[in-house]
Amino acid sequence: MLGSIKTIWTEWNIRGAVLLSLLLQVTLIVLSPFRRRTSTKWLVSPIWLAYLVADMVATFAIGLISKTHITNQEDPSSAESPDTDFLSFWTPFLLVHLGGPDTITAFALEDNQLWVRHLLSFSLQIFSTVYFFYLSFSNNKLKIPTLLMFIAGVIKYLERTCSLYLASKTDLILGFEIREFSRGFFFHKASAENALRVLEVELNFAYEVLYTKVSVVHSSLGRNARLVAISAVLLALSVFHFRGRKFKSSDIDVDVTYALLFGAIALDLLAFIMSSLSDWTVVASMQQQKSESWWKHHILNQFYDWVLAAHVKLLHKSDILYKKQKKQETGEQTDLARPILYRRWCRSVLGFNLLRYCISKPCKIGFGLQSFLDEWRFKSTKPLTLELWEFIFLELKSKSEFIDDAESVRKRCLARGEVVLERNGLNKGRVDLMPYIVDVTYDESLLLWHIATELLHNTKKLPEECGGRRNEELSKFLSDYMMYLLIMQPTMMATVSGTKSGG
Repeated sequence: MLGSIKTIWTEWNIRGAVLLSLLLQVTLIVLSPFRRRTSTKWLVSPIWLAYLVADMVATFAIGLISKTHITNQEDPSSAESPDTDFLSFWTPFLLVHLGGPDTITAFALEDNQLWVRHLLSFSLQIFSTVYFFYLSFSNNKLKIPTLLMFIAGVIKYLERTCSLYLASKTDLILGFEIREFSRGFFFHKASAENALRVLEVELNFAYEVLYTKVSVVHSSLGRNARLVAISAVLLALSVFHFRGRKFKSSDIDVDVTYALLFGAIALDLLAFIMSSLSDWTVVASMQQQKSESWWKHHILNQFYDWVLAAHVKLLHKSDILYKKQKKQETGEQTDLARPILYRRWCRSVLGFNLLRYCISKPCKIGFGLQSFLDEWRFKSTKPLTLELWEFIFLELKSKSEFIDDAESVRKRCLARGEVVLERNGLNKGRVDLMPYIVDVTYDESLLLWHIATELLHNTKKLPEECGGRRNEELSKFLSDYMMYLLIMQPTMMATVSGTKSGG
Protein backbone atom coordinates (compact mmCIF):
# COMPACT_ATOMS: atom_id res chain seq x y z
CA MET A 1 0.00 0.00 0.00
CA LEU A 2 2.70 2.45 1.04
CA GLY A 3 4.77 1.42 -1.94
CA SER A 4 1.97 2.19 -4.40
CA ILE A 5 1.34 5.55 -2.74
CA LYS A 6 5.04 6.39 -3.02
CA THR A 7 5.03 5.40 -6.69
CA ILE A 8 2.02 7.61 -7.43
CA TRP A 9 3.61 10.51 -5.56
CA THR A 10 6.91 10.12 -7.40
CA GLU A 11 5.15 10.00 -10.75
CA TRP A 12 2.60 12.75 -10.19
CA ASN A 13 4.04 15.18 -7.64
CA ILE A 14 5.48 17.61 -10.21
CA ARG A 15 2.76 17.07 -12.79
CA GLY A 16 0.06 17.56 -10.18
CA ALA A 17 1.75 20.66 -8.76
CA VAL A 18 2.06 22.47 -12.10
CA LEU A 19 -1.52 21.58 -13.06
CA LEU A 20 -2.79 22.75 -9.66
CA SER A 21 -0.86 25.99 -10.14
CA LEU A 22 -2.59 26.48 -13.50
CA LEU A 23 -5.99 25.71 -11.95
CA LEU A 24 -5.41 28.34 -9.26
CA GLN A 25 -4.54 30.95 -11.90
CA VAL A 26 -7.76 30.20 -13.76
CA THR A 27 -9.70 30.43 -10.50
CA LEU A 28 -8.17 33.81 -9.66
CA ILE A 29 -8.70 35.43 -13.05
CA VAL A 30 -12.33 34.26 -13.20
CA LEU A 31 -13.40 34.89 -9.59
CA SER A 32 -11.32 37.89 -8.48
CA PRO A 33 -13.41 40.47 -10.44
CA PHE A 34 -16.39 39.41 -8.31
CA ARG A 35 -14.56 40.39 -5.15
CA ARG A 36 -15.69 44.02 -5.44
CA ARG A 37 -19.14 43.07 -6.75
CA THR A 38 -20.30 41.03 -3.79
CA SER A 39 -19.89 41.03 -0.03
CA THR A 40 -20.70 37.38 0.58
CA LYS A 41 -17.99 35.45 2.41
CA TRP A 42 -18.71 32.29 0.45
CA LEU A 43 -17.30 33.89 -2.68
CA VAL A 44 -14.67 36.19 -1.19
CA SER A 45 -13.13 33.44 0.97
CA PRO A 46 -12.25 31.12 -1.98
CA ILE A 47 -10.64 34.10 -3.73
CA TRP A 48 -8.61 34.87 -0.62
CA LEU A 49 -7.60 31.21 -0.25
CA ALA A 50 -6.60 30.89 -3.92
CA TYR A 51 -4.60 34.12 -3.67
CA LEU A 52 -2.63 32.81 -0.67
CA VAL A 53 -2.10 29.30 -2.01
CA ALA A 54 -1.23 30.19 -5.64
CA ASP A 55 2.28 31.50 -4.93
CA MET A 56 3.01 28.69 -2.47
CA VAL A 57 2.03 26.00 -4.99
CA ALA A 58 4.12 27.54 -7.79
CA THR A 59 7.14 27.92 -5.49
CA PHE A 60 6.66 24.36 -4.21
CA ALA A 61 6.56 23.08 -7.80
CA ILE A 62 9.82 24.87 -8.60
CA GLY A 63 11.37 23.23 -5.54
CA LEU A 64 10.19 19.80 -6.69
CA ILE A 65 11.58 20.45 -10.17
CA SER A 66 14.90 21.50 -8.64
CA LYS A 67 15.15 18.33 -6.59
CA THR A 68 14.07 16.06 -9.46
CA HIS A 69 16.37 17.86 -11.89
CA ILE A 70 19.38 17.09 -9.72
CA THR A 71 18.23 13.47 -9.23
CA ASN A 72 17.85 12.99 -12.99
CA GLN A 73 21.32 14.39 -13.54
CA GLU A 74 22.72 11.80 -11.15
CA ASP A 75 20.50 8.95 -12.40
CA PRO A 76 19.39 9.52 -16.03
CA SER A 77 17.68 6.12 -16.09
CA SER A 78 14.96 7.30 -13.70
CA ALA A 79 11.75 6.84 -15.67
CA GLU A 80 9.22 7.57 -12.96
CA SER A 81 9.72 11.35 -13.01
CA PRO A 82 9.21 13.62 -16.04
CA ASP A 83 11.96 14.02 -18.62
CA THR A 84 14.61 16.65 -17.86
CA ASP A 85 13.70 18.60 -21.00
CA PHE A 86 10.11 18.87 -19.84
CA LEU A 87 11.21 19.92 -16.36
CA SER A 88 13.18 22.81 -17.85
CA PHE A 89 10.24 23.70 -20.09
CA TRP A 90 7.69 23.70 -17.26
CA THR A 91 9.70 26.03 -15.00
CA PRO A 92 9.00 29.22 -17.04
CA PHE A 93 5.28 28.44 -16.86
CA LEU A 94 5.58 28.67 -13.09
CA LEU A 95 7.19 32.11 -13.53
CA VAL A 96 4.08 33.10 -15.50
CA HIS A 97 1.91 31.79 -12.66
CA LEU A 98 3.97 33.67 -10.06
CA GLY A 99 3.29 36.80 -12.08
CA GLY A 100 -0.39 36.22 -11.36
CA PRO A 101 -3.46 37.27 -13.36
CA ASP A 102 -4.22 40.87 -14.28
CA THR A 103 -7.31 40.96 -12.08
CA ILE A 104 -5.54 40.67 -8.72
CA THR A 105 -2.05 41.56 -7.50
CA ALA A 106 -2.89 42.32 -3.87
CA PHE A 107 -5.68 41.33 -1.51
CA ALA A 108 -5.02 44.08 1.05
CA LEU A 109 -3.28 47.44 0.87
CA GLU A 110 -0.47 46.09 3.03
CA ASP A 111 0.39 43.56 0.30
CA ASN A 112 1.58 46.41 -1.93
CA GLN A 113 4.29 47.27 0.57
CA LEU A 114 5.81 43.82 -0.02
CA TRP A 115 7.03 44.71 -3.51
CA VAL A 116 10.66 44.45 -2.35
CA ARG A 117 10.07 40.86 -1.24
CA HIS A 118 8.52 40.08 -4.62
CA LEU A 119 11.55 41.64 -6.33
CA LEU A 120 13.92 39.44 -4.33
CA SER A 121 11.76 36.39 -5.02
CA PHE A 122 11.77 37.29 -8.70
CA SER A 123 15.59 37.38 -8.71
CA LEU A 124 15.84 33.99 -7.00
CA GLN A 125 13.30 32.31 -9.26
CA ILE A 126 14.96 33.72 -12.38
CA PHE A 127 18.33 32.42 -11.17
CA SER A 128 16.84 28.96 -10.50
CA THR A 129 15.19 28.81 -13.92
CA VAL A 130 18.35 29.86 -15.74
CA TYR A 131 20.40 27.35 -13.74
CA PHE A 132 18.07 24.44 -14.57
CA PHE A 133 18.09 25.41 -18.22
CA TYR A 134 21.89 25.64 -18.22
CA LEU A 135 22.27 22.13 -16.81
CA SER A 136 20.23 20.60 -19.64
CA PHE A 137 21.10 23.07 -22.41
CA SER A 138 23.46 20.88 -24.42
CA ASN A 139 21.02 17.99 -24.88
CA ASN A 140 17.76 19.90 -24.48
CA LYS A 141 15.47 19.32 -27.43
CA LEU A 142 13.00 21.97 -26.18
CA LYS A 143 15.45 24.82 -25.73
CA ILE A 144 13.68 27.18 -28.17
CA PRO A 145 10.17 26.94 -26.65
CA THR A 146 11.78 27.06 -23.20
CA LEU A 147 13.51 30.34 -24.06
CA LEU A 148 10.28 31.76 -25.45
CA MET A 149 8.31 30.86 -22.32
CA PHE A 150 11.14 32.24 -20.20
CA ILE A 151 10.65 35.62 -21.88
CA ALA A 152 6.91 35.50 -21.18
CA GLY A 153 7.53 34.46 -17.57
CA VAL A 154 9.97 37.29 -16.92
CA ILE A 155 7.53 39.85 -18.35
CA LYS A 156 4.59 38.53 -16.31
CA TYR A 157 6.57 38.45 -13.07
CA LEU A 158 7.93 41.97 -13.66
CA GLU A 159 4.38 43.20 -14.34
CA ARG A 160 3.25 42.10 -10.91
CA THR A 161 6.30 43.51 -9.13
CA CYS A 162 5.95 46.86 -10.89
CA SER A 163 2.21 46.95 -10.14
CA LEU A 164 2.88 46.41 -6.44
CA TYR A 165 5.53 49.12 -6.46
CA LEU A 166 3.31 51.66 -8.23
CA ALA A 167 0.38 50.88 -5.93
CA SER A 168 2.57 51.39 -2.85
CA LYS A 169 3.52 54.85 -4.15
CA THR A 170 0.00 55.85 -5.19
CA ASP A 171 -1.40 58.95 -3.50
CA LEU A 172 -5.18 59.19 -3.79
CA ILE A 173 -5.45 62.53 -1.97
CA LEU A 174 -6.99 65.15 -4.27
CA GLY A 175 -5.34 68.49 -4.86
CA PHE A 176 -7.08 71.80 -4.15
CA GLU A 177 -8.18 72.46 -7.75
CA ILE A 178 -9.55 68.96 -8.29
CA ARG A 179 -11.30 69.04 -4.93
CA GLU A 180 -13.00 72.35 -5.71
CA PHE A 181 -14.02 71.11 -9.16
CA SER A 182 -15.48 67.95 -7.61
CA ARG A 183 -17.43 69.93 -5.02
CA GLY A 184 -18.83 72.16 -7.74
CA PHE A 185 -19.91 69.17 -9.80
CA PHE A 186 -21.39 67.02 -7.04
CA PHE A 187 -23.13 69.73 -5.06
CA HIS A 188 -24.26 72.11 -7.78
CA LYS A 189 -24.66 70.18 -11.04
CA ALA A 190 -25.17 66.45 -10.45
CA SER A 191 -28.31 64.76 -9.21
CA ALA A 192 -28.05 62.13 -6.50
CA GLU A 193 -28.33 59.25 -8.96
CA ASN A 194 -25.76 60.71 -11.39
CA ALA A 195 -23.40 61.44 -8.51
CA LEU A 196 -23.60 57.78 -7.50
CA ARG A 197 -22.68 56.69 -11.02
CA VAL A 198 -19.64 58.98 -11.07
CA LEU A 199 -18.52 57.80 -7.64
CA GLU A 200 -18.80 54.18 -8.76
CA VAL A 201 -16.51 54.81 -11.72
CA GLU A 202 -13.97 56.80 -9.70
CA LEU A 203 -13.82 54.22 -6.91
CA ASN A 204 -13.48 51.48 -9.50
CA PHE A 205 -10.46 53.32 -10.92
CA ALA A 206 -8.94 53.56 -7.45
CA TYR A 207 -9.58 49.87 -6.72
CA GLU A 208 -7.92 48.73 -9.93
CA VAL A 209 -4.87 50.94 -9.34
CA LEU A 210 -4.38 49.51 -5.85
CA TYR A 211 -5.26 45.84 -6.39
CA THR A 212 -4.69 44.95 -10.08
CA LYS A 213 -2.13 45.33 -12.86
CA VAL A 214 -4.04 48.11 -14.60
CA SER A 215 -1.35 50.77 -14.05
CA VAL A 216 1.21 48.64 -15.86
CA VAL A 217 -0.95 46.95 -18.50
CA HIS A 218 -2.50 50.21 -19.73
CA SER A 219 0.83 52.02 -20.03
CA SER A 220 2.59 52.23 -23.38
CA LEU A 221 5.50 50.08 -22.19
CA GLY A 222 3.11 47.61 -20.57
CA ARG A 223 1.07 47.14 -23.76
CA ASN A 224 4.21 46.49 -25.80
CA ALA A 225 5.57 44.07 -23.19
CA ARG A 226 2.26 42.22 -23.10
CA LEU A 227 2.30 41.90 -26.90
CA VAL A 228 5.78 40.37 -26.68
CA ALA A 229 4.67 37.95 -23.96
CA ILE A 230 1.61 36.76 -25.88
CA SER A 231 3.65 36.35 -29.07
CA ALA A 232 6.25 34.33 -27.16
CA VAL A 233 3.60 31.93 -25.82
CA LEU A 234 2.06 31.43 -29.28
CA LEU A 235 5.49 30.81 -30.81
CA ALA A 236 6.34 28.36 -28.03
CA LEU A 237 3.15 26.42 -28.77
CA SER A 238 3.94 26.33 -32.49
CA VAL A 239 7.53 25.18 -31.99
CA PHE A 240 6.53 22.52 -29.46
CA HIS A 241 3.74 21.21 -31.68
CA PHE A 242 5.92 20.81 -34.77
CA ARG A 243 9.22 19.83 -33.15
CA GLY A 244 8.20 18.12 -29.93
CA ARG A 245 6.81 15.11 -31.76
CA LYS A 246 10.19 14.19 -33.22
CA PHE A 247 11.57 12.58 -30.07
CA LYS A 248 10.20 9.95 -27.76
CA SER A 249 8.57 11.16 -24.60
CA SER A 250 5.84 10.23 -22.18
CA ASP A 251 2.32 10.89 -23.42
CA ILE A 252 1.47 12.21 -19.95
CA ASP A 253 4.22 14.83 -20.12
CA VAL A 254 3.10 15.90 -23.58
CA ASP A 255 -0.50 16.26 -22.40
CA VAL A 256 0.57 18.27 -19.35
CA THR A 257 2.66 20.55 -21.56
CA TYR A 258 -0.25 21.16 -23.93
CA ALA A 259 -2.46 21.92 -20.93
CA LEU A 260 0.07 24.49 -19.70
CA LEU A 261 0.41 26.08 -23.16
CA PHE A 262 -3.29 26.30 -23.87
CA GLY A 263 -3.88 27.41 -20.30
CA ALA A 264 -1.40 30.28 -20.72
CA ILE A 265 -3.10 31.32 -23.97
CA ALA A 266 -6.55 31.13 -22.35
CA LEU A 267 -5.38 33.29 -19.44
CA ASP A 268 -4.00 35.92 -21.83
CA LEU A 269 -7.20 35.83 -23.88
CA LEU A 270 -9.38 36.31 -20.80
CA ALA A 271 -7.12 39.13 -19.60
CA PHE A 272 -7.38 40.84 -23.00
CA ILE A 273 -11.20 40.62 -23.04
CA MET A 274 -11.49 41.95 -19.48
CA SER A 275 -9.03 44.74 -20.20
CA SER A 276 -10.87 45.70 -23.40
CA LEU A 277 -14.16 46.05 -21.54
CA SER A 278 -12.71 47.97 -18.58
CA ASP A 279 -13.37 51.61 -17.74
CA TRP A 280 -9.71 52.37 -18.46
CA THR A 281 -10.06 51.32 -22.09
CA VAL A 282 -13.23 53.40 -22.41
CA VAL A 283 -11.37 56.48 -21.15
CA ALA A 284 -8.49 55.75 -23.51
CA SER A 285 -10.90 55.42 -26.43
CA MET A 286 -12.52 58.75 -25.60
CA GLN A 287 -9.16 60.49 -25.29
CA GLN A 288 -7.68 58.86 -28.37
CA GLN A 289 -7.13 61.41 -31.10
CA LYS A 290 -7.38 60.42 -34.71
CA SER A 291 -3.87 59.57 -35.74
CA GLU A 292 -2.31 60.33 -39.11
CA SER A 293 -0.60 56.96 -39.26
CA TRP A 294 -2.42 54.19 -41.07
CA TRP A 295 -1.86 51.69 -38.24
CA LYS A 296 -3.46 53.74 -35.51
CA HIS A 297 -6.20 55.15 -37.71
CA HIS A 298 -7.44 51.88 -39.16
CA ILE A 299 -6.64 49.42 -36.37
CA LEU A 300 -6.42 51.13 -33.00
CA ASN A 301 -9.25 53.59 -33.54
CA GLN A 302 -11.53 50.87 -34.87
CA PHE A 303 -10.77 48.80 -31.76
CA TYR A 304 -11.66 51.74 -29.51
CA ASP A 305 -14.90 52.27 -31.45
CA TRP A 306 -15.77 48.62 -30.86
CA VAL A 307 -15.03 49.02 -27.13
CA LEU A 308 -17.32 52.05 -26.86
CA ALA A 309 -20.10 50.25 -28.73
CA ALA A 310 -19.76 47.21 -26.46
CA HIS A 311 -19.93 49.39 -23.34
CA VAL A 312 -22.98 51.25 -24.58
CA LYS A 313 -24.69 47.92 -25.26
CA LEU A 314 -23.82 46.59 -21.79
CA LEU A 315 -25.03 49.77 -20.09
CA HIS A 316 -28.25 49.69 -22.11
CA LYS A 317 -28.91 46.09 -21.11
CA SER A 318 -28.08 46.95 -17.48
CA ASP A 319 -30.54 49.86 -17.53
CA ILE A 320 -33.26 47.61 -18.99
CA LEU A 321 -32.76 45.09 -16.19
CA TYR A 322 -32.65 47.92 -13.66
CA LYS A 323 -35.91 49.47 -14.91
CA LYS A 324 -37.54 46.04 -14.98
CA GLN A 325 -36.51 45.53 -11.39
CA LYS A 326 -37.85 48.96 -10.42
CA LYS A 327 -41.24 48.11 -11.95
CA GLN A 328 -41.37 44.94 -9.90
CA GLU A 329 -40.58 46.82 -6.69
CA THR A 330 -43.57 46.69 -4.40
CA GLY A 331 -42.17 48.35 -1.28
CA GLU A 332 -41.87 52.01 -0.44
CA GLN A 333 -38.17 52.17 -1.32
CA THR A 334 -36.47 51.63 -4.67
CA ASP A 335 -33.78 48.96 -4.78
CA LEU A 336 -30.60 50.06 -6.64
CA ALA A 337 -29.17 46.54 -6.90
CA ARG A 338 -28.22 45.17 -10.32
CA PRO A 339 -27.20 41.71 -11.59
CA ILE A 340 -23.70 40.87 -10.41
CA LEU A 341 -22.13 41.02 -13.88
CA TYR A 342 -23.24 44.64 -14.31
CA ARG A 343 -21.97 45.96 -10.99
CA ARG A 344 -18.84 47.93 -10.17
CA TRP A 345 -19.39 47.18 -6.48
CA CYS A 346 -21.76 45.08 -4.42
CA ARG A 347 -24.49 47.80 -4.24
CA SER A 348 -25.46 46.56 -0.81
CA VAL A 349 -25.08 47.87 2.72
CA LEU A 350 -23.86 45.63 5.52
CA GLY A 351 -25.13 45.95 9.07
CA PHE A 352 -24.49 44.68 12.58
CA ASN A 353 -26.98 44.89 15.45
CA LEU A 354 -25.15 45.05 18.77
CA LEU A 355 -28.19 44.34 20.95
CA ARG A 356 -29.08 41.26 18.93
CA TYR A 357 -25.52 40.04 19.31
CA CYS A 358 -25.55 40.59 23.10
CA ILE A 359 -28.80 38.74 23.78
CA SER A 360 -28.09 35.81 21.45
CA LYS A 361 -26.69 32.48 22.57
CA PRO A 362 -22.90 32.46 22.37
CA CYS A 363 -21.37 29.93 20.02
CA LYS A 364 -17.73 29.36 20.88
CA ILE A 365 -15.38 28.03 18.22
CA GLY A 366 -11.63 27.81 18.14
CA PHE A 367 -8.92 27.84 15.51
CA GLY A 368 -9.25 31.61 15.01
CA LEU A 369 -12.65 31.25 13.33
CA GLN A 370 -14.71 33.08 15.96
CA SER A 371 -14.81 36.40 14.08
CA PHE A 372 -15.72 34.62 10.84
CA LEU A 373 -18.59 32.78 12.57
CA ASP A 374 -19.84 35.93 14.29
CA GLU A 375 -19.86 37.84 11.04
CA TRP A 376 -21.73 35.01 9.32
CA ARG A 377 -24.34 34.82 12.11
CA PHE A 378 -24.92 38.48 12.87
CA LYS A 379 -24.05 40.39 9.72
CA SER A 380 -27.03 41.66 7.76
CA THR A 381 -26.96 42.53 4.07
CA LYS A 382 -29.49 44.89 2.56
CA PRO A 383 -29.55 46.37 -0.95
CA LEU A 384 -28.77 50.04 -1.31
CA THR A 385 -31.96 52.00 -1.93
CA LEU A 386 -32.40 55.18 -3.90
CA GLU A 387 -34.07 56.85 -0.90
CA LEU A 388 -31.14 56.05 1.38
CA TRP A 389 -28.60 57.34 -1.12
CA GLU A 390 -30.60 60.53 -1.72
CA PHE A 391 -30.79 61.07 2.03
CA ILE A 392 -26.99 60.68 2.39
CA PHE A 393 -26.28 62.85 -0.65
CA LEU A 394 -28.56 65.68 0.45
CA GLU A 395 -27.12 65.61 3.98
CA LEU A 396 -23.58 65.91 2.63
CA LYS A 397 -24.70 68.63 0.25
CA SER A 398 -26.30 70.67 3.03
CA LYS A 399 -23.26 70.28 5.30
CA SER A 400 -20.89 71.36 2.52
CA GLU A 401 -22.55 74.78 2.48
CA PHE A 402 -21.11 75.48 5.94
CA ILE A 403 -17.58 74.28 5.11
CA ASP A 404 -15.19 77.00 3.99
CA ASP A 405 -11.82 76.09 5.49
CA ALA A 406 -9.94 73.36 7.34
CA GLU A 407 -11.29 74.47 10.71
CA SER A 408 -14.91 74.17 9.62
CA VAL A 409 -14.16 70.72 8.19
CA ARG A 410 -12.61 69.72 11.51
CA LYS A 411 -15.64 70.90 13.49
CA ARG A 412 -18.06 68.99 11.27
CA CYS A 413 -16.01 65.81 11.45
CA LEU A 414 -15.74 66.02 15.24
CA ALA A 415 -19.48 66.54 15.72
CA ARG A 416 -21.17 63.88 17.84
CA GLY A 417 -24.80 64.64 16.99
CA GLU A 418 -25.26 67.82 18.97
CA VAL A 419 -25.71 69.87 15.77
CA VAL A 420 -28.83 67.87 14.82
CA LEU A 421 -30.27 68.22 18.29
CA GLU A 422 -29.71 71.97 18.29
CA ARG A 423 -31.05 72.41 14.76
CA ASN A 424 -34.29 70.63 15.63
CA GLY A 425 -34.61 72.17 19.08
CA LEU A 426 -34.25 68.80 20.78
CA ASN A 427 -31.62 70.08 23.17
CA LYS A 428 -34.10 72.25 25.07
CA GLY A 429 -34.98 70.72 28.39
CA ARG A 430 -32.33 68.06 27.84
CA VAL A 431 -29.21 70.05 28.68
CA ASP A 432 -28.16 67.39 31.16
CA LEU A 433 -27.77 64.92 28.28
CA MET A 434 -25.36 67.04 26.24
CA PRO A 435 -22.18 66.04 28.14
CA TYR A 436 -22.96 62.39 27.39
CA ILE A 437 -23.23 63.24 23.71
CA VAL A 438 -20.41 65.73 23.27
CA ASP A 439 -17.70 64.72 25.74
CA VAL A 440 -17.19 61.18 24.46
CA THR A 441 -14.87 59.51 22.01
CA TYR A 442 -15.95 58.63 18.50
CA ASP A 443 -16.52 54.93 19.16
CA GLU A 444 -18.42 55.68 22.38
CA SER A 445 -20.62 58.13 20.48
CA LEU A 446 -21.44 55.47 17.89
CA LEU A 447 -22.40 53.00 20.61
CA LEU A 448 -24.65 55.51 22.37
CA TRP A 449 -26.48 56.55 19.21
CA HIS A 450 -26.78 52.92 18.11
CA ILE A 451 -28.49 51.95 21.36
CA ALA A 452 -30.76 55.02 21.22
CA THR A 453 -31.71 54.26 17.61
CA GLU A 454 -32.48 50.63 18.47
CA LEU A 455 -34.67 51.64 21.40
CA LEU A 456 -36.65 54.10 19.27
CA HIS A 457 -36.92 51.57 16.45
CA ASN A 458 -38.61 49.10 18.78
CA THR A 459 -40.98 51.73 20.13
CA LYS A 460 -44.53 51.27 18.82
CA LYS A 461 -45.37 54.96 18.80
CA LEU A 462 -42.52 57.27 17.88
CA PRO A 463 -42.29 60.84 19.15
CA GLU A 464 -43.25 63.52 16.63
CA GLU A 465 -39.69 64.87 16.70
CA CYS A 466 -38.43 61.71 15.01
CA GLY A 467 -39.80 62.79 11.61
CA GLY A 468 -41.90 59.76 10.78
CA ARG A 469 -41.37 56.11 9.92
CA ARG A 470 -39.20 56.87 6.85
CA ASN A 471 -36.55 58.70 8.89
CA GLU A 472 -36.66 55.92 11.44
CA GLU A 473 -35.90 53.25 8.80
CA LEU A 474 -33.07 55.29 7.31
CA SER A 475 -31.58 55.96 10.75
CA LYS A 476 -31.74 52.25 11.62
CA PHE A 477 -30.09 51.42 8.29
CA LEU A 478 -27.16 53.79 8.88
CA SER A 479 -26.84 52.90 12.56
CA ASP A 480 -26.39 49.20 11.81
CA TYR A 481 -23.91 50.02 9.04
CA MET A 482 -21.73 52.22 11.29
CA MET A 483 -21.79 49.54 13.97
CA TYR A 484 -20.68 46.96 11.39
CA LEU A 485 -17.69 49.15 10.52
CA LEU A 486 -16.83 49.67 14.18
CA ILE A 487 -17.10 46.01 15.24
CA MET A 488 -16.38 43.96 12.11
CA GLN A 489 -14.05 46.33 10.23
CA PRO A 490 -12.09 48.10 12.99
CA THR A 491 -9.11 48.88 10.74
CA MET A 492 -11.33 51.06 8.54
CA MET A 493 -12.31 53.12 11.62
CA ALA A 494 -8.83 53.23 13.15
CA THR A 495 -8.07 56.77 11.99
CA VAL A 496 -11.16 58.27 13.64
CA SER A 497 -12.14 55.82 16.39
CA GLY A 498 -11.13 57.13 19.81
CA THR A 499 -10.74 60.72 18.66
CA LYS A 500 -11.73 63.16 21.37
CA SER A 501 -14.25 65.79 20.53
CA GLY A 502 -12.05 68.47 21.91
CA GLY A 503 -8.84 67.09 20.37
